[in-house]
Amino acid sequence: MAVITATVILISLYCYATSFAVFVGIQLYYLPIILAASFYPKKGLIFSAGLIVLSLIFSISFLDPVSVNQSLIIAIVMGGVAIMISFIISNEMEKSNLGFMGLFNNNPNPLIAFDEAGNIINVNDQFEKELNYSKEYFYGKNITDSGLFKEGTLIEITNRFSDLKKGKSVKPILADINKYDDENNIRKYILTFISCASSKSPYSSDIKLVAFSDITDQITASEKVKESEKRYRELADLLPQTILETNLDMKVTFINKKGLETFGILQKDIDRGLFIMDYIVPEDLKKAKNKIEELFSGKISESVMEYTAIKNDGKLFPIIAYSNLIKNEDKVTGLRVAVTDLTNVKETENELNKKEQKISKLMENFSGMAYRCRVEKRFPAEYLSDGFYELSGYSQSDIIEGRPIDLKSIIHPEDFKKFSDTIKNSLKNNGHYDIRYRILTAKGKEKWVWDQGRTKTNEEGNGQVIEGVISNVTALVKAENALIEVERFNQQCIKESLMEKETLLKEIHHRVKNNLQIIASILKLSDMQSESPEMHEVLLDCRSRVFSMAMIHEKLYRSDNLARINFRDYISTLQMHIAEEYGGEERKIRMICDCDEDIALDIDMAIPCGLIINEILTNSLKYAFDESGSGEVYIGFHETQNDKYRLIVKDNGRGFPKSYDYKNSDSLGMQLIYNLTAQLEGTIEIKSDSGTEYIITIPKGIQSSVKF
Repeated sequence: MAVITATVILISLYCYATSFAVFVGIQLYYLPIILAASFYPKKGLIFSAGLIVLSLIFSISFLDPVSVNQSLIIAIVMGGVAIMISFIISNEMEKSNLGFMGLFNNNPNPLIAFDEAGNIINVNDQFEKELNYSKEYFYGKNITDSGLFKEGTLIEITNRFSDLKKGKSVKPILADINKYDDENNIRKYILTFISCASSKSPYSSDIKLVAFSDITDQITASEKVKESEKRYRELADLLPQTILETNLDMKVTFINKKGLETFGILQKDIDRGLFIMDYIVPEDLKKAKNKIEELFSGKISESVMEYTAIKNDGKLFPIIAYSNLIKNEDKVTGLRVAVTDLTNVKETENELNKKEQKISKLMENFSGMAYRCRVEKRFPAEYLSDGFYELSGYSQSDIIEGRPIDLKSIIHPEDFKKFSDTIKNSLKNNGHYDIRYRILTAKGKEKWVWDQGRTKTNEEGNGQVIEGVISNVTALVKAENALIEVERFNQQCIKESLMEKETLLKEIHHRVKNNLQIIASILKLSDMQSESPEMHEVLLDCRSRVFSMAMIHEKLYRSDNLARINFRDYISTLQMHIAEEYGGEERKIRMICDCDEDIALDIDMAIPCGLIINEILTNSLKYAFDESGSGEVYIGFHETQNDKYRLIVKDNGRGFPKSYDYKNSDSLGMQLIYNLTAQLEGTIEIKSDSGTEYIITIPKGIQSSVKF
């Protein structure tokens, strides 16, 4: 500015010294005044007045008095013009500055001003309010140490300022800005860069403005929308049917994985551009377009139609399409379609039709009928197969002309209650029933039928129905009745035969017992004729053994069960007999019987056990006690937990001599005890500490295999 002013003054002086003084000098000297007013509006008047005085001094020095007067008048006039121009420019500059500051402070977006060196000049009111920074905070701070921007953002801002200086267009940038004293509250801002010339501002040099636009909420909303779209697409990919969307031109904008698979297309085909109508056969296009027009016109809110679609490889397949409009704030933006491939459904329908045809053929040849009836008082029929007419004797005209048929009208009155109760029980339990009953035909003829069915809720969900199949089993019932008569006759014959055999078996036991008693009597007569003590003892032992066997046949003869005898009763009777034969009562030898009451043995086990007990008891009474001594003999017979019998016979007599080897004894009695125990696959243990004790264990399962 100083250089321009000096140059103008020198040119003016030169002009005054030449003939161009009036023409040129007067025209040039007020230019510095205008320039001063432009650059220094507050000092423009003082500078103009000084320059006028300086011009007059030069005029007086170089011009004659007449020229001086002219120059003075011209200088005063031109100076006034310059001063007026200075006033006007100064006022306009002030207005411009005030307008700029008003726009700066009243801007709805946060603004921050920098100079060319990056020093922060000012921030507007919205900046303070929104980001919580005060204007005082930025006094003396540069963009680099303001704490507003991260390092990467600072580099981008510097590059933008450099581009502004070069006159290049500058694009906004996205930056993370922390609010004052709140590092956790990070907001997303778009930074827009503006360059302002110094002639239009109150500052001494060019400034740069940065406008902050908070888009955090928009970004958050956008991210939520993207996340929602992502979840929608992921969910759509999980669906077992095709989901697709189109724009208003019916161009496919989205299709899920099932759709790609169903139509045999790739995602790149969608990206390249596909139209939904390209995948409908020409015969169905008109129908599809009409439905779409109805949707867009608002006549219908959704559409459900079946079409024939075309795969990418040209194959045709049936589909059903559920369509509705896509709206954004009540504005229609496209079409959403859910497509289900009906190939399997159609195949299933065909199979069902074939099966129905087979069932129909089968029912035609079926001798019974199928039915469906409501569960009401009379069980009115909803469906009766053609077999009903053959089974019941009614004709179709009877049903049409007469009252509607129901099951009660054909079921025999005596059997209807049984049928009704069966249905009631079926409703309470598993829903299935199986019953035989009689029906009455149209001519009153009685027939037996077999009814198999189930109860269920009807399709409307407001009642129960029964469905079943009724077969004519009249011939079968007659055959069964005949078989029952034959069975009854056979049972009677078997019963009579068993009674005869039972009588015969009792007679056999009776005769065997009598024969054994005869043998015992013969032995007793022989004993009476013999005078030898040794022979008496032998014959007595033989009589005792014969009696033990005879008594078993006696028990079987008198028992209702010819196969087994109660062994406790047997042991008790055997004890008394042996005590009587060997003088046990006279010697006051007490006989103790401790046996389970419910043990029953068959003859194959009872006879060897009886002989074993007989031998042990006779040995005790013969050898264990003195002739005049007393004592006791204990017999126990029990069932153990491991399916065995345990026989215990013991006395409190003198016991075996220590030198007696009872295992290798030549005694017939001991040999019988050991041999019979072995025959029963049992074990024997003999103790002779205080008296003699026999412990014999016998398996239960051996009783049916022992033969004696």
